[in-house]
Amino acid sequence: MAISAMFKTQRAVHGFLDPEYMADQRVLVHPDGANPGAHLMVVVPAGMVVQVGQKVEVAGAHVSHHFACRYAPNLLVAQASATQGTPSLAGGMGAH
Repeated sequence: MAISAMFKTQRAVHGFLDPEYMADQRVLVHPDGANPGAHLMVVVPAGMVVQVGQKVEVAGAHVSHHFACRYAPNLLVAQASATQGTPSLAGGMGAH
């Protein structure tokens, strides 16, 4: 699923994935307030762990700052810790 989504996105944006993100894990997140079947694939940076149902903050895909004609994928940038309860983070998404 992740490889198919990567190729589909590359065709849509007429560019290639920034190689920095090629080997990172991908997860599906459900945007708060979206239809029950809606989901978004995001990259989890190396060293970051996310649990099912955890609230996360996601940075949307954008042009790479490192390479011309490359893009950075949707990226998980923050997560709620177990001690924070259920905060309302920008992006309002839960991991699946």
